[in-house]
Amino acid sequence: MRRYIVIMALTSTILFGCASTPQPDTTPVNNPNDRTVEGISSDTELETRIERLLAEASPAFDNLESSAHVNQGNVLLVGRIGDPQAIELANDLVLPLPGVESLHNHLIVGEKLTSTIKANDTWLRVRIHAAMFNADDFPSRKVEVIVENGVVYLMGSLTEDEGRQAAQLAAGVEGVQKVVTLFAI
Repeated sequence: MRRYIVIMALTSTILFGCASTPQPDTTPVNNPNDRTVEGISSDTELETRIERLLAEASPAFDNLESSAHVNQGNVLLVGRIGDPQAIELANDLVLPLPGVESLHNHLIVGEKLTSTIKANDTWLRVRIHAAMFNADDFPSRKVEVIVENGVVYLMGSLTEDEGRQAAQLAAGVEGVQKVVTLFAI
């Protein structure tokens, strides 16, 4: 019996000793420029609202060749539509929406892109992401890359130097026609 109590006492000391050892705080410190879950959710909701609003306002937006991208309230409209008046209509409808900080309307009048061009745009996007990911000390997770007919649009919240580096990395990918930066600095 005595042996059993000694074993219990040793086991308790070992277990409680481990539990009371202070552990270093490994909680990541949030960068104020990092997007929060709420911010991403708000941007996604705004994208959906914009696309629905444009589709209801004009059949020019029904063909799904245009899209809205939102990053921290900054809206980018890209794509090809058939009606030149719809470009101005998009400005009139999107700018007054709550949550819209700025609007960059890059819609153009033109024919639908071929599946080959769309596949090339997807491949360019992957290669640009890879270039940014592989760059030393570059915050690739803070950059959204949109590619439309070889034109690269970069969105996110970066410092001026990081924004320049992002543009250089994207421009260095073979096949990129032009780089447009829309960073919140």
